[in-house]
Amino acid sequence: MSETPQRSDWPDGPPRVKADSIDLSRPHMIGMQGELMAPLTQLLTLAGFQCTGTDQQMSPDIVQRLRTTVLGITGGEYRTSCAVYSSAIPDDHPDLVTARATGVPLIHRAQALDVLMNEQRGSFEHVKASIGVSGSHGKSCTTAMIGWILRTVGAGPVVMMGGRWADTATGAHAGRGETFVAEIDESDRSHLLTHPDIAVIPALGHEHPETYSSAADVHATMLRWACGLPRDATVILCADDDGTAALAVDLKALPGLRVLTYGTAPGADVPLTGLHHDHAIATGTAHLPGHDPVHIWAAGPGLHQVRNATAAIIAAALRGIDPARAAQALASFPGVQRRLLPAGTGRDVTVVDSYAAHPTEITADLAAARALTGTGRLLVAFQPCGLERLVTFGPQIGRALACGADQILLLPLHTRYPDPTPERAEHACGQLASQLAQATGRPLIPSSSNPRLNAVALAAAAEPGDVILTMGRGDVTGLGTHLLQALRTQGLTRTQPRRRPRRARRRP
Repeated sequence: MSETPQRSDWPDGPPRVKADSIDLSRPHMIGMQGELMAPLTQLLTLAGFQCTGTDQQMSPDIVQRLRTTVLGITGGEYRTSCAVYSSAIPDDHPDLVTARATGVPLIHRAQALDVLMNEQRGSFEHVKASIGVSGSHGKSCTTAMIGWILRTVGAGPVVMMGGRWADTATGAHAGRGETFVAEIDESDRSHLLTHPDIAVIPALGHEHPETYSSAADVHATMLRWACGLPRDATVILCADDDGTAALAVDLKALPGLRVLTYGTAPGADVPLTGLHHDHAIATGTAHLPGHDPVHIWAAGPGLHQVRNATAAIIAAALRGIDPARAAQALASFPGVQRRLLPAGTGRDVTVVDSYAAHPTEITADLAAARALTGTGRLLVAFQPCGLERLVTFGPQIGRALACGADQILLLPLHTRYPDPTPERAEHACGQLASQLAQATGRPLIPSSSNPRLNAVALAAAAEPGDVILTMGRGDVTGLGTHLLQALRTQGLTRTQPRRRPRRARRRP
């Protein structure tokens, strides 16, 4: 590195309110059912704060009543202490407009999270240290693993994440312990507003092209984040990922930061050996300095889960948890919803759900799901997410799907932000469909706007022993339920031996 980068404000400019003057006792949550707003709202509620909020999924009458009484249009009796919003909220949103007009302080979600995490100005007085998990991939699973370890050993952590533990269907936990664990979103650069004591970065690469121009842009922004962490902070990175490995080199050149790497790559501070993947179980051995080797048993397909578990064990060890005890706690880890969790089985066909939308995630999840098939095939219902992601990574997404899946059903693009030129989305989706049909050598499974018809089509294409992977974001989230119903109520049409053997996997 030629010079030490300086911490700069995130793109929206300096925070509107200084952190030491933020009052979160009566917050109004704008877009309270958002992916990270929902667990933040739940956490504040569990901690006893008087939360209100609005969301586009609520009835207009309720929204208007809350906007009137809470934000003070007519001088309601209840007055909020601040309004919390995320980057997904447009600048002309009525709640934002009203809050500005009535003088209610506006706080970005990431800044509110930072206030809660920081012991010197946080509302959780018992918290003494914070762990923040950021990066391009693996955030939710790694956050969930760290939180699960601390919960299981009785450390009573405070946890907030976008994913949800599979056993409780929640992403928030308000313990009374000394550690705050949080998933920190980097998609809009708002992670620059946070300052955890321990930062975990499982993977790094070009993602969220609506925000970042390149992998170098992602790298530079994550480097700025690390430069703004507390002086005695520790950064934990995966040595097996090209992006985090490169970041580790730059971070180790900085004074003050403690940098720990883990993985199978030579020179990793915490070496990983014996990685093995058998059906739905991945295992490996982590060698933490000063401790006996720790055998890791990750309940779930994919070697990346062993790497995530290693990061979680290292983070827990920095908070005083014996690595062997942490690994034992992970043996009962329930997994995270939509992160390669089996949804059920019907007619000897297994349905698995995946959140993957980026080529790197798609490749990893397809490889993990392939291990579940045995002699069966892998059918995929994929819904692309985000127009800029599809335009930027469309060819890579197509190659990943074509190499990893035997048959594909392509669903319409899911996006939160409508494009002023819809033909751009149609063109990108059409290109992906053509690429997939050409690469696989067979037509795609016909898709419909009706999820039940999509489920029927998938069930008809499936044979005993197959695995169907519902992958992506949007309507595909609920497809698994319809699919299981179709599998269990409709007889499979192929009762004769298969005429086509499973297609050999293609190379990218």
